[in-house]
Amino acid sequence: MKYVKNMMVQIDIKNPVEFFSREAPVKSELAKIYEKKCYNNCFINKIIRIIEETDPIVNSHSNNTHCTLGVTFECEVIEYLPGEIVAGLVINDNKEILICSSKHIACILSAKGAFSSLEVGMYCIIVVKNCNYRIDSSKIQITGEPYTLMNKDAIFEIPEIVSPSTQKILDQIQAEKNSDDGAEKIKSNDYITLKNLFRKNRPQGETGAADSESMANVIGPGAIGPMKVRKFDDLTAEKGVPATGENDEVNMSYDEYLIYYLSYLVMLKTCMETITGENMKKNEKLFSIYKKIKNSSE
Repeated sequence: MKYVKNMMVQIDIKNPVEFFSREAPVKSELAKIYEKKCYNNCFINKIIRIIEETDPIVNSHSNNTHCTLGVTFECEVIEYLPGEIVAGLVINDNKEILICSSKHIACILSAKGAFSSLEVGMYCIIVVKNCNYRIDSSKIQITGEPYTLMNKDAIFEIPEIVSPSTQKILDQIQAEKNSDDGAEKIKSNDYITLKNLFRKNRPQGETGAADSESMANVIGPGAIGPMKVRKFDDLTAEKGVPATGENDEVNMSYDEYLIYYLSYLVMLKTCMETITGENMKKNEKLFSIYKKIKNSSE
């Protein structure tokens, strides 16, 4: 997921006089060193602003004048957690295993069955298993598996007190829903088509309990816990259902649910840019795979 983070680093300045004569020298130097690269177990997408600088420490034990500067800065980073759904990757190789990539991802995909028939140049949607952020690399190295539709209810508990890390995910969900481009995409026919495609049908004869809790109360500000909640299949239904009964055992943490839901929202919007419109015909095989998975549950 994408979020804002503060970092502290030290940068070496070889020619202080020339360096500090530039316009916004520290920010531009940070961008040159860290932007669009992996560092500190994440991918730094953009340097936003400088928060604090220390006084330069001059190295007096050298014939060449240089100094060290401590900097605290705010940046936009990308970090993927196990279970996140990621779209927008293109198949680069499909000989033995699927190798796919995007601007900032290089992924080895464990693909079986219909997904192994995806061809070079087609888009794919993955679920993250493991990530490696190699320092200075321009790509996050991911091992993953194809995204498939969930075939079971997710049962989780909303805690009585929400932790700061959980609140961060809740804030991101709200921001994603309120984003300028998000509102327009959600109204479009392509978005509705994708949402219906990736929502697995409940098997015939299964009805579940009556809806009673709105999505806003389940994942948004003001969620009241402790509460045990059941969500069916892809976790995107507009209602949350309190799980009752002796056999209703929790099978997913609240954070896991939120991460899945957030990455699902981002995935839908990424698919809008990659596999709809002019690209829909080129990726017809991908649509066909998901239609078969969806229909198999009827």
